[in-house]
Amino acid sequence: MKKQTTRICIEIITGIILSVVISFIAIAIAYAIVHAKDLSNFNLNFLGLPIYKISKTSNDFKGVANTDNMMLFGVVCSVLSVLLGELFFGLYFRTKKA
Repeated sequence: MKKQTTRICIEIITGIILSVVISFIAIAIAYAIVHAKDLSNFNLNFLGLPIYKISKTSNDFKGVANTDNMMLFGVVCSVLSVLLGELFFGLYFRTKKA
């Protein structure tokens, strides 16, 4: 039981890290799009959820995170990480025992 608990904790942390990396890359690409197209406003959406809003004020760009949706994205990534990890370990050990 202790190994499974440790494995699930690692899978949850992996999901959180994955969501942070995906968010970082998406926000960096959004800033690149805003600078390239010289837009005044840009909303970054992920699966229909607004994650980040970039606005131009005079010559500077200001970004505002939608923390509720970012947190939801992190939870979804963590749940998917646990499901995929447990599925992998279940199939791996089932075929190993047979």
